[in-house]
Amino acid sequence: MRPLRTILPTAILLLAAFPTLASAQVGQRNFYSALITQGTDPSNDLTIAPGWATVAGQTKASLSYQVEKQLTDNTSILLGDALGDVARRRLQTSSGPDNMEILLKWAFYQNDNHEFRTGIALDVYAPTGDVSAGAGGHWRGGPMLLAEKGAGDLPDSGFWHYLRPFGVQMDAEWLPRWTGAQLDLVNFDSALSYQLDYLDEEGFGFKSGPIFKHLVFFNEFNYQQIPFGFQNTGTTPPDWRVTPGIAYATTYVQLMFGTQLGLNKLGAQATHNTGLFQIDIYYDQIFPTLGKTF
Repeated sequence: MRPLRTILPTAILLLAAFPTLASAQVGQRNFYSALITQGTDPSNDLTIAPGWATVAGQTKASLSYQVEKQLTDNTSILLGDALGDVARRRLQTSSGPDNMEILLKWAFYQNDNHEFRTGIALDVYAPTGDVSAGAGGHWRGGPMLLAEKGAGDLPDSGFWHYLRPFGVQMDAEWLPRWTGAQLDLVNFDSALSYQLDYLDEEGFGFKSGPIFKHLVFFNEFNYQQIPFGFQNTGTTPPDWRVTPGIAYATTYVQLMFGTQLGLNKLGAQATHNTGLFQIDIYYDQIFPTLGKTF
């Protein structure tokens, strides 16, 4: 425990030495990169997400990784894959190499005054995984609806000041199979966050300070189900989960830790003793030439 007590404060101090949050994405808001929920904003982001989960009495390591490249101010392409990640891929997971995700995003509407942005995406899973380990051997893909809203448009006075750090992000998608028998998948995720940097203003009794201003407290609500395609059993039960955690966001990187809890029987069976870590590297902030758009 003694090395851990030394490493954690040192890591926090090093992160605090980074510049403040990157330029705002929507108005004054810079939305954090969620663990499960897909962000609306196109970005230049490399994500590495290790973790563990206990399923059927066995604890197994997991890993997800993805890279997103901004193409224009409002569009991006994302490529990702996973190894046994039951927390993030849920009903699509396998015990080995999984199918590659290809996501094309278009955030077509933005209202800076109300910190609101919405968009659509095409989310496709290519059959590149290990079928013998449980990866689906078929193409799957469909539309995704994206949205985010910050509370920064509330009055910056009195009690309202302490509600301004709240923000919400959401995604909803339908993923039918393109080949093989029908086996449609629906997802809905939302992330409620509280960003302390909004409290770091003059004229108020509570200030977050130079270190704690980078903290983001969040809780995600995650739903997934196969409503169509099972000829023998019909609709599968819904998989409801919550994913609480904390993030430390700077200009160059974001570090995050969370866990996952089931809200119903199916969700609880898949989330017993779950740990989720994530590091997001905003590579265009380190190498500006990689952030060029078309």
